[in-house]
Amino acid sequence: QWGDKPGAGAAVSLTIHRDSYGYPGIVAQYEKTTAGTDGSFVFEKVLPGHVQLSCPIEAEPGNKSGVTQINITGRIAHLEVKPGRNKAVIGGAGRVVKGKLTGRDSWEGVTFHFHPTAPHVGFSGDDEMWKAWGEFQKSPSGPLFFRDGLKVKADGAFEIAGVLPGSYQIFFSLEGGKDHVASGKFDVGAEVPGQQAEPLDAGEFTAK
Repeated sequence: QWGDKPGAGAAVSLTIHRDSYGYPGIVAQYEKTTAGTDGSFVFEKVLPGHVQLSCPIEAEPGNKSGVTQINITGRIAHLEVKPGRNKAVIGGAGRVVKGKLTGRDSWEGVTFHFHPTAPHVGFSGDDEMWKAWGEFQKSPSGPLFFRDGLKVKADGAFEIAGVLPGSYQIFFSLEGGKDHVASGKFDVGAEVPGQQAEPLDAGEFTAK
């Protein structure tokens, strides 16, 4: 679910690859399916224990790293599978994220933007990660995860509506300035199916 829209037709992967039994991957399971028009999907006969669900982005065929699919924060969910029926949601309806800037006398002209944590640089497969990250940004759900031009209140507080689960980087800028006034990170936890997500306090961010 991406905000108020179901992830209709999304490719969904289930991954189990455990190393707590000795040799890594001795207990493993890999499944794929496609979400229905309402975004729902089902996996049957799933091994109990920790499971990763994701909506991966396909990597460019024939790339040098050999990577075929890429999982990006915001398109992943984890759960502990127990006997019987289990429910999980990838994405969600979103929640309010609040925070506050400190360290300046005035916040006039200060705006901010945030986005999912960017890929690292210098490792095999990073080029494919960056391409997938860019594709994610341009996708229909991208505007929910990549937002800019947001305003800080007069007292330095800020509030963002409809933030989906994931790990984010946030940057605050002064109009006309070259450098960021402040920056930081915050994590939004997974949503529980059928429950409204509680607001999140991202804490304080101190200006330089």
